[in-house]
This record gives sequence, C-alpha cells and structure tokens, in this order.
Amino acid sequence: MGQREIVMLGHGEIGRALESALVPRHRISIWEKDLDTGVENIPLEEVVEPGCDLILFAIPTSPHREIAERVHRAAPHEVACLTIAKGLDADGHTPADIMQAVFGNERQFGVLYGPMIAENMLAGLPGFATVAAQSEAVISLVLELFAGSHLHVSGSHDVVGASWAVILKNVYVPLVGAADELALGANIRGFLLAAALNELARIVQKFGGEVKTVYGLPGAGDLITTATSSGSHHRNAGMKLAAGQTDELLASGTNIRGEGFHALRMLDQHKLIEFADFPVVSAMRDLLDKPKNARAIILKLCENASLLQ
Repeated sequence: MGQREIVMLGHGEIGRALESALVPRHRISIWEKDLDTGVENIPLEEVVEPGCDLILFAIPTSPHREIAERVHRAAPHEVACLTIAKGLDADGHTPADIMQAVFGNERQFGVLYGPMIAENMLAGLPGFATVAAQSEAVISLVLELFAGSHLHVSGSHDVVGASWAVILKNVYVPLVGAADELALGANIRGFLLAAALNELARIVQKFGGEVKTVYGLPGAGDLITTATSSGSHHRNAGMKLAAGQTDELLASGTNIRGEGFHALRMLDQHKLIEFADFPVVSAMRDLLDKPKNARAIILKLCENASLLQ
C-alpha cells in the first residue's frame, strides 16, 4: 500500500485524532476556516487540487452543503468524500443526505461513525468505526487508509442506518447523564440504554436503515461510549440539566447547545417522527423543556415495561 493524499476539511480535536491514525503513512493537507472572521488558511479550491485520493469532512453538519458544493465544483469527480459529522442541518437533513443532494451520482462518498473519543485516540489508544458507503470502492479505500492504525474500521453499505443511528444516539445520551446526576443508580442506566437502543432500532427502520446497524458501532457502540464517558459533552449536558445548571448550556435565547439537542429540535420542527410513538425521545424532549422535573420524567419512563418489547 502506497502513501495516499488526503485533504482534511477542519482540524478540531476529532480531526487531529484521525490525523494521528493516518500519519506518517499518508500525507494530509489541512483546510480550516475561522468561524469568526471567515478567513481560510488556504483557499478551498486550491487545496482540493487534482491528485488527492480522499476529501475528509471533519467539520460540523451546518456548513456541509456550502462546502460540499465548493468541493464538487473544484475537485475532480473521481475524488471521493468522507464525513464524520454527526448532526442534522437546519432543514433536518443528515450529512449523507446533503452529500447525496449535492453530488448525485457524479461523486462517491461515505460516512465514518463509531466510538472515536478524540482524547483516547490522541493518546494512542484504539478507536473503532464503521465506514458506510454505497460504493465498494469507497469502503475499500477507507479500510486501506486506516489499516494497521489504532483506528479499527469495518465496512457497511447501510448509509441511512449508520447516519441516523449515530445522530439519534446523541438525543438519548443526556437522559443517561441526568439519571447519573440524580444518583438513580446503575440499574436505571442499564434500562435507559436498553430502551434507547430498542427505540432507536424502530426509528432507523422507519427511515429505511437496517436494525443490525443500530447494534453495531454507529449505534450501540457509540451510544454506550458516549453515555458512559466522563468527557462526553452530551452526558455532561444531561447532568447539568438535572442539576439546574442551564445557564452555561445556553447558546442564545432558549436554545441549548449540542448536536443531540439540535437534532431533537429538528425532529420536532420538521415533523420527522410522531413523538407519541417514541416514549424515550419524548421523555428527552420533556427533560429539555422542563429540566426541574428530571427525576419524575425519568422515573415515569422507567415504569413503561413495553419499551423493551
């Protein structure tokens, strides 16, 4: 296997973690944009020049459409794209939806999701992920790129399932954090995780994904990791909600920061699901609306044995 040329869009903590798994075996060019000034370290159109093998989107979901359109105009269509973003845009679209809309059948793309805690990977500890793509060529390329590194990657064709599993898991995690903050015990944590997985499988099926993906790395693997990691933003956000510490979670107005909270609002705003059919997601919405009632919300949810049927 020879050295590959990779363009990484964004260079935050997770980007640096992936970089640690790719160098020195491959060459990486970094493109960044200052969110405050809009200044780019190098024009995007210059960095995605002919000769690169993969363009890696290590940026949030919100700028995906703009950046994907610029990439599509500038980079040769044979260059594939890979995203690690785990959110919904303002219209309720996943990163994969956005890439499909922009690229159509002219450019191949994939998603890379799973337990990839950046702090662990930067320390040289193993990470785990699934690359999901319609194209076998994209899967093979990504498997080749990370072969022999401390990021262990498997392949899947279930782009829809992987996308929704990894996004929705962030909706459930704050419930677990809230239960831990309230010292409701390890048994309730186990119940909430089992109920979340069961419900997540039903939602993923509704969107056209495969149940087995939910119980793989993008779903169960990432859910359990995020819900039990002390450094997890979503777990800690749930703890702060239950503790009444909402001020530092506020971005503007009454909007709480976080991909999971944003995804929850998009599910509601765009009527992507019937909340009455999904009690655990509904409980998370109640927790976000009325954090002072966290204990009652969680205990009531735990009385619903049908959540595990």
